Amino acid sequence: MRLLQYLGTISLAAVLCACSGGGGERQSNAVYAGLSSQPESCSLADQQAWLLAWMKDWYFWYQDIPSSPGAVDPQIEPIAAMRAHFTTLLFKGTQVRPADRWSFVEASDRYQQYYEEGINIGFGLSVAGQPDDPLPLRVRWVEPMSAAGLAGIKRGDIVVSIQGKPAKYW
Repeated sequence: MRLLQYLGTISLAAVLCACSGGGGERQSNAVYAGLSSQPESCSLADQQAWLLAWMKDWYFWYQDIPSSPGAVDPQIEPIAAMRAHFTTLLFKGTQVRPADRWSFVEASDRYQQYYEEGINIGFGLSVAGQPDDPLPLRVRWVEPMSAAGLAGIKRGDIVVSIQGKPAKYW
């Protein structure tokens, strides 16, 4: 049951992160039945096949999904296997098109806390900056009772480093 919730969250996260979908041209009078809302069974192979079909149907970079993504080691724990399978399906980028940085997997409980209960799990701050930006990375806002707020971080503070690495590399 937990695996199904997890896969549902993966699917929903991918739908929310994907910007397009479909595949090929559809005739105007064609009836599209869509993809089954759940896999045939709870087996890892069926879960992976369903995720592949779903990604080919809804993922923005559906045309770049590997035709044979390869099997994930069945010896690893099922949730880790599904994460690995999901990662193999993501667009890796080319010299002219960057890799997919928007699609991700989220645990069901975190998803429900955020979207159903309004609970944000994080450090309680937002930063502003762009890759290769000569301007410093600045804190945009801080939730007053968050870990960041309680640590004394304020709006406008400059982030100098993160985990010992200069902020410009993040």
